[in-house]
Amino acid sequence: LVMTTLKKEIEQAYDKLIRAIEESKDKEKASEHLAYNIGWGNCLIKWYEAGKKGEMPEMPGEGFSKWDYEGIQKHFHKKYRFDGGKKQMAAFKEVVDRIKQITDDEQEHLKELGVWEWCTLSSGKQWPLEKWIRVNTVAPYKRCATELRHRD
Repeated sequence: LVMTTLKKEIEQAYDKLIRAIEESKDKEKASEHLAYNIGWGNCLIKWYEAGKKGEMPEMPGEGFSKWDYEGIQKHFHKKYRFDGGKKQMAAFKEVVDRIKQITDDEQEHLKELGVWEWCTLSSGKQWPLEKWIRVNTVAPYKRCATELRHRD
């Protein structure tokens, strides 16, 4: 398999985030960033898996039917903060590995519009799977790494 640009971007952003977390003096904040990214990663995986079965996933999911970002973030902080250490890092790696697997499995369909019904925004605008993945991995990983570096 040829490694997709998207998969490379995910790996690079993930590596930077992990380094920022490991180097951060603010372990509480680092743990919150991990929880946030585990939560959104799990949502993305659930959306994809429902779509694979031809089902329409609950969006955003995790018991939320509206895009209440603040409420969702608080929920993720409660649910995915475990220990703020090895267990949480392992859970994050598991999520990222699964998402990278999806990019491998869907290489032919990453950029196509209209493949996945759930990839349609409430406005009716369609996004390719690649954009949904990038918005829930690369973008927040970079943002979180930058935030952690600027806090210390």
